[in-house]
This record gives sequence, C-alpha cells and structure tokens, in this order.
Amino acid sequence: MEPQGGCEGALPTNIPPLTFGRSFTNTRTGAIRLEEFVALTMGDSGTLIGTAGDWRDVAACSDTDPELFFPIGTTGMAIDQIESAKEVCTSCRVQDACLTFALKTNQDSGVWGGLSEEERRIRRRAAKRAKAVG
Repeated sequence: MEPQGGCEGALPTNIPPLTFGRSFTNTRTGAIRLEEFVALTMGDSGTLIGTAGDWRDVAACSDTDPELFFPIGTTGMAIDQIESAKEVCTSCRVQDACLTFALKTNQDSGVWGGLSEEERRIRRRAAKRAKAVG
C-alpha cells in the first residue's frame, strides 16, 4: 500500500525500532504513546500503511471545533474555554502524543495535550533548567 497522510510516508528518524506483538495501549489509561502509534501504522508484513502524523486522525478533538482549543486571551471567558478544551483532552487516547508533538515543535498557541500555552511554557523552562544543571 502507498503511505497515507501528510508526511508523504516519511517516518521520524528519532523513533526507536519497535517490537511487534506487544500491547501498544496502556490498559490503565488507554493512552497510546507517539512511538507506539507508529507501530500501529505497520501492517503484518511490516508495510507502511500510514505515517507518524496519523495520531491526529484518532484524537478526541478531531471532531471538535478547533476554535475551542485556541482561545483569545487567558482571562475571563477564555479561562472557561481552556478548561473545556482540557476536558476533551482528558478523554483522548493520544493525549501524550499530542503533548509531545506540541513540545517538540514549539507550539506556542492553544491547548495541546491537555496543557495551556502557559503550562507548556513552564514545562519548557523547567526542562531547560534541568538540562543546564544536569
């Protein structure tokens, strides 16, 4: 089969080789990690049938108005909008993959992976400090 999706069949080079036949879903949370989702796109013969970007196709937000995730401001009604967006994220099986994507690609607007813009900034700063110290 030909690769499908927006990446034109290119897999990220930073994803480690995967072992087939293991469970790809965290049975406690139902979450699928980004690395694991790539394995889910592989057929029995190892043929690529999707791309690493396909996690967006199964995201809980895929059938939600995108404006919910991009509130204007961080006060007043925007606070309620951010909380509503986070509620959608809470039920999402690919929440971790979404957050990883947002952090790796420096998404500075909107709610991604259940975190607001400010929460992601705090996480990035903490990671930079930890890297500088360690």
